[in-house]
Amino acid sequence: THIVLAPSFTRAEGFEYDCEVTLSVTVGASLTVTLATKNTGVVPFEYNCALHTYFQVDHIQKTALTGIAGQYKDKTQNWAVKETPSPYTFHQETDRIHLAAIAETYIEVEGNDFTQVSSQGNDSLVVWNPWQGAASISDMDAFGYKHMVCVESAITGGKTLAPQAEHTLIQRVSPK
Repeated sequence: THIVLAPSFTRAEGFEYDCEVTLSVTVGASLTVTLATKNTGVVPFEYNCALHTYFQVDHIQKTALTGIAGQYKDKTQNWAVKETPSPYTFHQETDRIHLAAIAETYIEVEGNDFTQVSSQGNDSLVVWNPWQGAASISDMDAFGYKHMVCVESAITGGKTLAPQAEHTLIQRVSPK
């Protein structure tokens, strides 16, 4: 199954450039989400984007990520730059921008590979779990944080598109 969404209006306050944005979703043995952005205007522009992918897990404290290394910016600590922990586990609110184009990440539950997350066209990877902050999120159960982790293929360093240039961000999710 393949679905394509293409908005008819892409200009908004703070982003007043001409572009085409197409989101494609392909469902099969794996799930592939593709976000294509094309500059249809006459001037270059810079943009950021992320594919916000929420994964259900049995329990966040029994969940770990592998395949992530290098530095990250920690939003929960005033954007401090830190080294990626090993093992990468969850014991508190997590909101991190990993500063590398990480191609393969694995979500493990109780030491077993659970899901593979593959990324292309990204310059970073965002990992998020609101922990007890979930209680203040209107569309999340107060204890929903115990059963989710967000792993996002992202462009957070700004991508400049020249006129008529196109960039594609891809995230593929595969069961293990």
